[in-house]
Amino acid sequence: MRSALPPHIIMSQVNTIKIKARCGDHISKAAQLTIEIAKEKGCNVEFDFNDILVTATPNSTCEELCEYYQQKSDERYNAWVNSPEYAKLQAKREIEARELEDVRAVALTELPDLELTDQNFWDVTLAANQDGMGKAIFDFAERWARLMQKQMSAGQKLEDIADDCITLADTDGISGSMLGMAKQLLVQTWKYGPELKNIP
Repeated sequence: MRSALPPHIIMSQVNTIKIKARCGDHISKAAQLTIEIAKEKGCNVEFDFNDILVTATPNSTCEELCEYYQQKSDERYNAWVNSPEYAKLQAKREIEARELEDVRAVALTELPDLELTDQNFWDVTLAANQDGMGKAIFDFAERWARLMQKQMSAGQKLEDIADDCITLADTDGISGSMLGMAKQLLVQTWKYGPELKNIP
């Protein structure tokens, strides 16, 4: 009786060769290349893709290999999310999230007024950016600046608290590009913009 094998693998006495998938390749591209090599060499060809071993035969199809890879990837993911380790990690993340919210709630109280050097530019640009992303950038930039002002008034240095204040000010989950635009806005309009510009 033949052992249970993925549909694209055949029992064969021919040699099996291994190749290395190129970094950045999509699974479909890696599968197609492997099939071409299998046909050219007339043997099975294995490749490791994200720690999943996939084997092509001269008769394999790209669709078969991609389906097999997706199946194994799903099995691995499901095993992980149902594992005790994942449950512990999620519990830890929930505790950390609650702790962050407690710290944020305190930090966002009694914030000083925003100190701008170019109120007109701020107002005009804000009026032109009332869409969801534009408004979110301005809201974040204001919280971030006021948090930094609060901590600087307590004797902290801007370069020491800028990053921590990003975490506290980010109540909506901004993207990296949104953070970059918020920083540029503060560089142009905020009292401490020139100093902020020099902080990586």
